[in-house]
Amino acid sequence: MSSNADGPELIPGIYHYCDRWCRRCPFTDRCLQFRLETEKRNTAHSLERLDVFGVPFWHELARGLEQATRLIKDAAARAGEGVPAGALFTEEEPVPAPSRRSARAHPLAHASLTYLGMVDDWFRGADAEGRQFAPSDDAVQVIRHYQYLIYPKIVRAIDGRMHALSPDDPAAKRDSQGSAKITLLAIDRSLAAWSILYGIHPGSEDRTIEILLHLDRLRRSLAVVFPDARDFLRPGFDTEAFS
Repeated sequence: MSSNADGPELIPGIYHYCDRWCRRCPFTDRCLQFRLETEKRNTAHSLERLDVFGVPFWHELARGLEQATRLIKDAAARAGEGVPAGALFTEEEPVPAPSRRSARAHPLAHASLTYLGMVDDWFRGADAEGRQFAPSDDAVQVIRHYQYLIYPKIVRAIDGRMHALSPDDPAAKRDSQGSAKITLLAIDRSLAAWSILYGIHPGSEDRTIEILLHLDRLRRSLAVVFPDARDFLRPGFDTEAFS
């Protein structure tokens, strides 16, 4: 291993529970995975050129998440319900011993795959209507980045929970909660981004609300299966202050 991969400034394990969006990460200079991959690629894409903090970007997402919450509540009110429509994706079948049931069969995994298809359908519909979305648009970047992250992270979280050596297996529990937390954050940010598109691209409101409701059900379901996930402290991101 290169000597550049060593050093007290590195945060152990920070890459295990990140969202794989290095350009938006303030900890790339303290991440072993990023350092090794950068050395391997041997590119001129240096740390100094990365948009690491992007404060306006994150502030816009925070406002978008508030807007998403209002849109979901309004949609539920119009449907005459006190909570967003639809049952949670939490049903589980017993695991028949000694076989191992695949986490991909869990309703949460199916729901995340459904979301992936909904995103593609939404953009195909927008293209057919002649709506243009620049790849550089922040909301589009968020949606497209997290679109393919949610499913594998949910599968990893469910797999660790289902196949732990024991209910009190600390390593499996930790990994499951960490994977569930980054999934919840990815859903939060996706909800925020969809609410931004809702406000600036009229004409697709019904399809956007459908996605918002689906994502909200997915988020609430994940919180039921992993009630302590939000409390998980990810190395670096949740344990160290920005300098």
